[in-house]
Amino acid sequence: MNLESYLFMHHQGTHLQILRLLIEGNVMVNGTVVTSPRTPVKETDQVLVEGVDVTHRQAVTYLVNKPVGMASSLSRDGSKTVGSVFNEVDLRPDLQLIQPLPREAAGIVLVTSSQAFAHHVTDQEWSTSYELRFVNPLSTQLEQRLRGQLNQLTPEVERIRPAVTYQIKVRNHQESALYQVALELGQPATLARREIGPLKLNSALSTGQYRALNEREIDLLEGNN
Repeated sequence: MNLESYLFMHHQGTHLQILRLLIEGNVMVNGTVVTSPRTPVKETDQVLVEGVDVTHRQAVTYLVNKPVGMASSLSRDGSKTVGSVFNEVDLRPDLQLIQPLPREAAGIVLVTSSQAFAHHVTDQEWSTSYELRFVNPLSTQLEQRLRGQLNQLTPEVERIRPAVTYQIKVRNHQESALYQVALELGQPATLARREIGPLKLNSALSTGQYRALNEREIDLLEGNN
């Protein structure tokens, strides 16, 4: 692997920023200043940028407000994916999705570079809150059918707007069943994940945007009160 690719993989900036770092003599490989982006490097080499080892980096975790129709994938192949919302600097190769959503659902998707954090969040088995909103009000018969199916799934169902909008809390292992309930009703609707445990999606983050989680949010999701 050449040095430019290595530095980009390790999230040291855009390609132009990396070239500038090299030209200005801010990159060292095994104690020697290197200015050529084509210099071959191995994972066993010590690479410093401005005196700091590039492998000594803090893990990052992002919240993405996924829209309907977007695939839960981190690829950037020109299709509409979660990865496509990230800029090229933030989309690190070590990122992974936590509790991905199906293409038909919207709302919170967590993306992290920390394997440990991903395990901690999964182990918490947080309840998740969804908003199910129908384009047109349901008939009395359809609403009764929906209520019956939801009550079999979870007791935590709240009608925000009768026959139109519902707030539903489920556990992780019940999410696929909730998607199926919404799909089988055969009515135009949106299903959006609004909460994962203590983490809530607010209106400040627009659909198709992302932001980094702060330390407090990360601690809470890991179960550290």
